[in-house]
Amino acid sequence: MNNLPQTDSLREARRDIVMSSTDTITFDLDQPLHLPALLSWRQVEEAYLCLAPAQPNWIVTDLPGAALLTALGWGETPRAALRLAGQITGKPPGTLLDTLTTLLAQIERQRFYANAPVTELDPATAKRMLHVYLTNRCNLHCPQCYMDAGTQAGEELTTAKWLDVLDQFTAIYGPSVVALSGGEPLLRPDLGDLAAHAHAQGHQLSLFTNGTLIADAAMARRLGELFDWVQISLDGANPAVHDAVRGAGTFQRAVQAIRLLGDTDVHLRIGVTVLPQNAADLTAHLADLLESLGGTRLAVAVNSAWPEGRARTGHLCPDLGAMDDAVAGVLAQLQTRGWPGDPPRQPRRPRRSCGYGGGVIVAASGDVHACQVLTQPLGNVRATPLVNLAAQLNRIYQEASVDHMAECAACDLRLICGGGCRVRNWRETGDPCRPICTEASRQALYWQLVAARSTVA
Repeated sequence: MNNLPQTDSLREARRDIVMSSTDTITFDLDQPLHLPALLSWRQVEEAYLCLAPAQPNWIVTDLPGAALLTALGWGETPRAALRLAGQITGKPPGTLLDTLTTLLAQIERQRFYANAPVTELDPATAKRMLHVYLTNRCNLHCPQCYMDAGTQAGEELTTAKWLDVLDQFTAIYGPSVVALSGGEPLLRPDLGDLAAHAHAQGHQLSLFTNGTLIADAAMARRLGELFDWVQISLDGANPAVHDAVRGAGTFQRAVQAIRLLGDTDVHLRIGVTVLPQNAADLTAHLADLLESLGGTRLAVAVNSAWPEGRARTGHLCPDLGAMDDAVAGVLAQLQTRGWPGDPPRQPRRPRRSCGYGGGVIVAASGDVHACQVLTQPLGNVRATPLVNLAAQLNRIYQEASVDHMAECAACDLRLICGGGCRVRNWRETGDPCRPICTEASRQALYWQLVAARSTVA
């Protein structure tokens, strides 16, 4: 198995692989690598995608690399893999050494090994999120709003009750994650008091806002002191497109807010909703806009419209998934420029759910939901202690695990996809644990995995 031509490059029993300017690892060419036992192969255009479904982890390579990785997966040494790959590809083994070097670097970077630890989420110690919809009021009237925000809908919780909700949540989970949104949360005059209370309890704090009410540097500094993260919505990469969605002058005010917050220590995220009227603009120009606003120090979240609230009644996107291809196109363009960030370089934590039931979602009325898309309330904090509602959410979260989804059992994407959106499943099939994926959607995810790994090869 080891009679390779004894060229200078192949006489070495070991080979140094430069991982970075300060990190070099040495591989013994005569020792097997012990890759994951279960591997699944997919060809995506000219690329070859090798998945380790149980990790979950994956490698992206070309045809010579696939031949090498196949041999390594059989337990062959790197030296023997060169010989076998040479037979498969018809290339002299010595010419495949650079491919082997690149492949070994990716294997090490991804920790693509059988004994690599896979981090499981421990529900007992995991931080839980409290997502608070402080108000249904909003100064804008966006057509895609799944909240149908704009005017007050019913009686909102008082300051005292919101403080009580924060105290109950903290008593259950301790310092965790709290997100304040609306509607437009800056319309609540008690926002600062509520944020200061949550901040004092040790929570990581996020604010979701359209940004148009952040008028000056003093206000931005105060938000920067209270919040760890602020997300501002942008639905166009220029005033004409954004303002056509959100209203005249809103682009300029949102961009001003981003620049003001950029002078603070707060982490900034741009929230983008892809719609029929902005998809082309976002695909072509969003990366340039982000570059001008702060580059990759900005995080970005790209989603499609949910057919709830105004988006549903206005038939903007009446069908779930109607803009999935457009979202994928925007993400693909962003990834070529460094957004939304490098994918993990180690075995990923298995994704067993979309998060359905994993957080505590409280609407402005006090209703508690299993998802941020407010569908079926479990109860109301005015009448039921939060600890009882949290117990219901824990049960829902466990029951909605991909481990309980029979259709996902044999899928090599199950711990990467996590079974899809439970609300979407429920709307389409009547069962949140019955996935609605298709061969086309699976192929799209394979393509996304190839694109993600290609950015860090």
